[in-house]
Amino acid sequence: MHFARIKQIMSDSDKEHQLQNIQHLEPVVQSHVPLKPAPDPKALRVESVGKLLDQAYQRASTLKLTDKEARELRAPFPDDAVEIRPHDGALYISHMALRERLWEVFGPGEVAEICRDKFIRADTHEVAVDLVLIVRGCFVAEAIGTAQYFASNRNQSYGDVVESAWSDALRRCCKKFGIGTQVWRPSFIREFLRKHPRQRKAYELRSETEGEQRDAETASEKTDSQADWRSVTVHFGKNRGVRLGDLAESSVQWYARDWLQSKIKSGDVTPQDRILIDALMARERESRNASQSEEVKQ
Repeated sequence: MHFARIKQIMSDSDKEHQLQNIQHLEPVVQSHVPLKPAPDPKALRVESVGKLLDQAYQRASTLKLTDKEARELRAPFPDDAVEIRPHDGALYISHMALRERLWEVFGPGEVAEICRDKFIRADTHEVAVDLVLIVRGCFVAEAIGTAQYFASNRNQSYGDVVESAWSDALRRCCKKFGIGTQVWRPSFIREFLRKHPRQRKAYELRSETEGEQRDAETASEKTDSQADWRSVTVHFGKNRGVRLGDLAESSVQWYARDWLQSKIKSGDVTPQDRILIDALMARERESRNASQSEEVKQ
């Protein structure tokens, strides 16, 4: 009994000691650090392109070419690579022939075409692409290419228009870089047309035909689209289901300016987007024609 009592007292003492130690422990504080939001892909792209262009601009005029590369780069293109632009008869070299020349001289991995921006002019319905040509990390040229958009042409997508503007910008960049400059020399133009009279006549006929088609498209746009743009409804957002003609002027201007530009830049255009875009462009044409009529009256 005596030893059992001593053992119980010692056990109670240990428990009291342990309890005191527990009471002296510092409380554990859990810090709730807020999670950072996921980065915006578009913002990351803008930042990455900005850094890339900054490095390329700093290396402008530093690209080193061997004698062989310089000769191959500036070598004239064969006549079968030269085409005549239908709407104005100007000679040009296709964008793919220019790309293939760059790839043959430098290699596909050494050439980059960086789009700084793309936008659409509401007054002329031209899509423009601001393109920078970089070779081996060095800036070599920059140009803006344009392409016309016809709302009534259902066979023409926004991707087609942007690609055409991109190709036009690439041709301008290559001209500044000294590739395919033969088509800008009057002596070459005269000799080419002398050697290929049939091709010139064929393109002149094609130019007249396409010119008549464009005039018909423009006339169709003026007569068919202007009357019904107000009846087109918005298919998204807080104005979903509301007709353009029932919206405040400030709201319509937002769709025609901010929303339209964002669609052109993203390239993500759905069939419903296209209907709304066509209506906004019809509204712009109507407004422009009305302004011109007022000027004539004055």
